[in-house]
Amino acid sequence: MMELWIFLNMLSKQGIRSIRGFFNASLIWLSENEKLRKYDGQDYTAASMLSFFLFAKLARLNIEEALESISSNKSCMKLIGFEKVPTKGAVTKFRKRMDADFNRFFGDLIDYTTDCMNFDDLERYKVVLFTKCYFGNSRFPRMSKEMESQKFTRFDKKIRRTATKWAGFSLMLYVLYGLGFVNILEDMKVEKRSNCVYTPLQISLSYIVKMILGFKNAYGLDEELEDDVFLQMICTLDGDRTPSKSTLDEDIRRYREEEIRKAHRTIIQWMIILGFGTGETAACDSSKVIVNGKTYEGTEEVYDYLKKENVIGYKMFVVYDVVHRIPIYFEVRGINEADAPSLKEMVEKTEEITGKRIKRLYIDRGFYDEDNFLWLDKKKHVEYVTRGKKGTDIFEKAAELGEDKFREVMLKTKEYEPKTASGKAAKNKRDEKKKPVRIAECSYSLSGGSPVRVVVEKKRAQLSKTDKLLLLMEKLSGSYTAQEILDLYKKEYGGVFSYSKKPASTITKALKKIPKIEAVGKGRGRKYRIDGYKANIKVLDVNEKEEMFIWLTNVLNTAPEQIIADYGNRWLIETLFEEAKGEWYINKLPSRDLEAIKVHFYFSFIAYNIVSIFKRALTEKYRKAGIEVLRRDILHKIAVISFNGKSVKFEFNRKYEIRYKEQSASINEFISRARDTSEFVKTLA
Repeated sequence: MMELWIFLNMLSKQGIRSIRGFFNASLIWLSENEKLRKYDGQDYTAASMLSFFLFAKLARLNIEEALESISSNKSCMKLIGFEKVPTKGAVTKFRKRMDADFNRFFGDLIDYTTDCMNFDDLERYKVVLFTKCYFGNSRFPRMSKEMESQKFTRFDKKIRRTATKWAGFSLMLYVLYGLGFVNILEDMKVEKRSNCVYTPLQISLSYIVKMILGFKNAYGLDEELEDDVFLQMICTLDGDRTPSKSTLDEDIRRYREEEIRKAHRTIIQWMIILGFGTGETAACDSSKVIVNGKTYEGTEEVYDYLKKENVIGYKMFVVYDVVHRIPIYFEVRGINEADAPSLKEMVEKTEEITGKRIKRLYIDRGFYDEDNFLWLDKKKHVEYVTRGKKGTDIFEKAAELGEDKFREVMLKTKEYEPKTASGKAAKNKRDEKKKPVRIAECSYSLSGGSPVRVVVEKKRAQLSKTDKLLLLMEKLSGSYTAQEILDLYKKEYGGVFSYSKKPASTITKALKKIPKIEAVGKGRGRKYRIDGYKANIKVLDVNEKEEMFIWLTNVLNTAPEQIIADYGNRWLIETLFEEAKGEWYINKLPSRDLEAIKVHFYFSFIAYNIVSIFKRALTEKYRKAGIEVLRRDILHKIAVISFNGKSVKFEFNRKYEIRYKEQSASINEFISRARDTSEFVKTLA
């Protein structure tokens, strides 16, 4: 982490303007420490040895690699303070001889370095990034003169100009580079491929940029990278070549799920340290990812009641922090419910990642199980809230409650407060249409005698076409074809059941799902035998019915209407799934191999978390905005970039320039707040 804070902030409060100056200042400070001198060796000083460890840490090298590096570069050796290169044994002995003092002195060195650095001014990130990519650096590629002439327009001998469609992405450099996401991605151990010209970091950043900017597949990214120099710089790509679609899809197979899972876990833990998540109030749910074809590894087949057909694919299981709006734990398995991870497994892995105990959990009905409720209540002492299921003993008991047990209330909903006149008018209209509901509560004993609180809600709802069909079934007796039922439906309700080209086919699918109705015969002569069917729908008037819902919880000290309102927080995980599929295109799989598919999902959630932090650094208007709004208002902006090697200037249109400056100021303030937290500085050390 310190590597970024040093190399991206080379101007310090003490006037250090180069890496040489930085190491000289560090060596002088170490040499002045009297207590450190007792560890001096015959051929080296303790100050030079600690300076060497700092060099190895910043260069991301192990001891052998660092010794080999300075042995081939005398200026680097003298920069650290060595007269000659020590052996690996000498370095190891020094480390053991210092024992616990090593961490104390090295920590003091990091604190001194942190105190000397000037972390202000977001522009410096842009300057250093441009310099590294296009003016040569041992770690980053140098752009060829041929490509430079094609991509840049020379304004004069010193100034180069280019254009970009994604100028707003420059605001995200702080999150990507300043908060160490690049370091975490670079730490992943990725399988080497002899014919691959791209580093794992370049592939990782390319995938993350693809997801954040909303390209459906690698084709769109390939074209955009080829034309946009600025995006190449963000991905640390050489301007001469950019990864093609086939290269990206091939290179993702180099990653192993275990390594990228570690990277995802590290990012979550880093976000928790920075105060961007806790996992203490969470929701758990699952979502299907449908694929076409049976050649995808690890897929299962299951009947989908929404699509009304068998589907093949995977299922994502997610634990989501509903307060900070970040996915903490997720897993991908076959779509078959029998292959699902247990709720206990998900809770324990989430707590293992965050290092914190889950205090409250909103559970989807897919995890409805008395054993889960008992385990959460008695063993984990976790408050839980879940929706009850129809047909269970608890639901039947709640349905027996007398009308005198219910009271009428107006439920409060958490809605966005509009700022425009039209938005406020629309909200007032919605408020006028809201109707009160009736609420009651009772208790129930689970197996083993453990009590559970049951909150019951009854409310008015519009009769759907399916409801009307079921009510029609109550009045019929005998055998009818699908067309005859359609005609009776139109006569009864004065409207058609379906506007599809084949309404008989539509009603046939609906009739198949109704129990106790038997189909007799085949083809056009097929009839449906109806006798004594009960719809169990309480009709209030011509177009309205009464619906009943129940919630199960072990929270005893909260009003029942508040329990219902709190459970509404679980809907945030549904918005995650909706955005992930509709805006992040997480269901556009790059491979048919299960390992590569899981890597794709991990990259998607890493990108999601990067954007989550980015939104926190923006002004209040965008802190809860969706990715589509961010792309439109912040990221996708055309600008001309002028660069002279020392400064970067973005030339926007006047309207966006004002917004850009507002967001830049907000990000700088965010940096200052993060920097000033004691936990933040300790973590850097």
